[in-house]
Amino acid sequence: MNEQTQLAVSLFQQGKLQDAKNILLEFCTNRKDDAFAHFLLAIIYSQLGPSSEAIAYYKNAIEIQPIYPEAYNNLGVVYEKTGDTPSAESCYLQAIRQKKDHANAYYNLANVNKSKKDFDSAIENYLQAIKYNPDYSNAMNNLGLVYQYLGKYEKSKHYFEKSLNLSGYDPEILNNLGFNFYSTHQYPEALKYYQHVLHKLPDYGATLLNMGLLLQSMGQLSEARGYFEQLAYQGEYTVQARNNLANLELACGNYETGWQQYQYRPSMRTMKFSSPEKLDTDLSGKTILLFKDQGIGDEIFFARYIGLLKQTGASISYYSDDKLIPIWRKNLRGIELVHAKTSFDLYDYIVSIGDLPRLLFSIAYTEIPQPISLKPDE
Repeated sequence: MNEQTQLAVSLFQQGKLQDAKNILLEFCTNRKDDAFAHFLLAIIYSQLGPSSEAIAYYKNAIEIQPIYPEAYNNLGVVYEKTGDTPSAESCYLQAIRQKKDHANAYYNLANVNKSKKDFDSAIENYLQAIKYNPDYSNAMNNLGLVYQYLGKYEKSKHYFEKSLNLSGYDPEILNNLGFNFYSTHQYPEALKYYQHVLHKLPDYGATLLNMGLLLQSMGQLSEARGYFEQLAYQGEYTVQARNNLANLELACGNYETGWQQYQYRPSMRTMKFSSPEKLDTDLSGKTILLFKDQGIGDEIFFARYIGLLKQTGASISYYSDDKLIPIWRKNLRGIELVHAKTSFDLYDYIVSIGDLPRLLFSIAYTEIPQPISLKPDE
């Protein structure tokens, strides 16, 4: 290794990334045949940004030295960070081809499989990562998560416990173990793990959220509400906490609060629009596009509120699930059924059908209507 690269390595190890980058930039401009220098510069760019420069220098390193599994693995990490999952997957596979026992590449590939819900491949690759690195705590923890998602709780618990034994104290793994016991209705055990996390990290969001769910399941509704409210207006768990709060309040019959929080349900996170905060009491002459939300069972449930919406004087169009159109044609009167997505610009309001209780409650329509009577063909 030449003197400039040695100095850059020393500065890198000291955390002086900008100084190391400056040295390597000058060196790599003049020397285009040093694969390691380009590789190290790529690592620095992957930390400092931009990702495009990291990608370019990893590619330089690979062009100079085609058999370079670490460069392929790291390049895959950068691609994944930028959202280019296919390129990331391709790089991890190439790293494994070049180095059969590359535990990190198997782990990274398994994470891609997991994100794509290809759980069989994820399990296979996590197991390969553990095979080549028997102390790979992160791989064991993620493998536990896959098994937990699949409902294989004993296997899940086994890998969480192995991971925890290797890591000592890890709040994420403790939280995962707690959720494992919660999922199998072993509430005292779940409580023990959650309390263990919160004793050391009282603001650990994932566990605060799970503690609320646990206490709700144990019938301790007031205490559960406190945990959800603690997260409801701050941090990364706000939306989940408010959704959980909605379910709790609705279960308790606190409809005004419950419907207000219900706008944070999972289905609304992928909608291309937001329902209005409130409606005018008199909507005469206004047009409303009512939009399907969640499954057809939910649509049928919330359709009971359409009659109240009509009382506001609005002209209503309804984009529903195709399976329901024949049913609505027989059982809903005075609204236009829209068979395909239409331009939102044609309407004064775009409203998810699941938001009708909240919006109608805000203009004093507080009664709970009877369900629509669905009349089948004779």
